[in-house]
Amino acid sequence: MPSGDAQRTWFPEMVVRLRSKWHEGVGVSMPTLISLRDELDGMLQRIRTGRNIQTPIITCRRFGTTGRAAEPHVSLNSEVGGGFIEIS
Repeated sequence: MPSGDAQRTWFPEMVVRLRSKWHEGVGVSMPTLISLRDELDGMLQRIRTGRNIQTPIITCRRFGTTGRAAEPHVSLNSEVGGGFIEIS
């Protein structure tokens, strides 16, 4: 597994898909944005499963216990906040 893949949420093929749905200067409706988020989140899960990418092992600062971090998910914030698309 390439370095950083365990923490990665945005794989290059996901960014390509997101950008293919976005046209500069054209806004995206909220239902379309939510549908795209669902599609990209499913794509993320398939990539991680297909490449056998597990989340990193983390240690709780308070209790000192270790375990796997939560699975990453694509959020609406990451779509919009990443500057990939704009909402109309």
